[in-house]
Amino acid sequence: MKWIEIFKTGTWTSSQGKTKTWTEKDLDAIVAKFNPEQKPPVTVGHPENDRAPAYGWMTALKREGGKLLAQFKFVDEFLELLKKGIYKNRSIGLRDGAIDHVAFLGGVAPAVKGLEEIEFSAEEAETEYYETNLTKECQMDEETKKRLEALEAENAKMKADFAASQKELEEAKAEKGKMEAEKRKNELDQFCDKLVTDGKMTPALCEEAKKLFGGFCEDEKNFEKGGVVETFKEFLGKMPDQKQLEKNIANKKDAKNEKGEEPTDYHGMAVDEFSVMLDKKATEIMESRKVDYDTAAKLAIKEIKEA
Repeated sequence: MKWIEIFKTGTWTSSQGKTKTWTEKDLDAIVAKFNPEQKPPVTVGHPENDRAPAYGWMTALKREGGKLLAQFKFVDEFLELLKKGIYKNRSIGLRDGAIDHVAFLGGVAPAVKGLEEIEFSAEEAETEYYETNLTKECQMDEETKKRLEALEAENAKMKADFAASQKELEEAKAEKGKMEAEKRKNELDQFCDKLVTDGKMTPALCEEAKKLFGGFCEDEKNFEKGGVVETFKEFLGKMPDQKQLEKNIANKKDAKNEKGEEPTDYHGMAVDEFSVMLDKKATEIMESRKVDYDTAAKLAIKEIKEA
């Protein structure tokens, strides 16, 4: 079978703009990764997706000196085009250091220069390769031209279908992201509303918190463990409720009086002697009668009034 040059040592720049110097050691690594069972496909130009048609398959690979050579099994229609010299240039596609496909190029120059032109000698007429010299100029007949046009039309349709699918996928992804962001916002709104219900936040502060949280809803990373939203929620969840805050204020006032200090405000909130007395009485009732603080406070007020 005919061995065809597909790559060589040297410094080359890929179509993605990546420049690398390839050595014989690099070529040996490519050969080592070749799996004849996988048979990398032959394509017309580099494919944009997995649905691109294959016009043959690579069946063998070896290195001779500074060049990679491969053997192929082409489909009949593509062989006709090779006979006429339509696709003289070759370009390999690599994935994880292994050959993914071999692209045959028409008018576009390959990244690797200086590969030998493909020739089929008369001695190889018995194999599936043709004996035509590809350097010989000839005109396409009408039948071959129609086949080529059909192949190009099929490629164009597949590209259009792929682009439409990608657009639908992006739109669906954007809609899903919008719905998830809205869901996160609703959960945060409910969290803030519960803080108001639990007496840990005023309604006005709740609205400000919702506005602050709203700016974080677009990025789901903010909601991961250790993220800014979870940190804020943990902080707000630890805030004391209004009754506990008032109790702390009263205790602080009473402690200062025991030290002989003048009564002062606690965080801008005035504390009077009645509040201190009420808190002490409510605490005693709560502990002795095993009731909650609200019930104990109501009983304490009643007893203080009766006294």
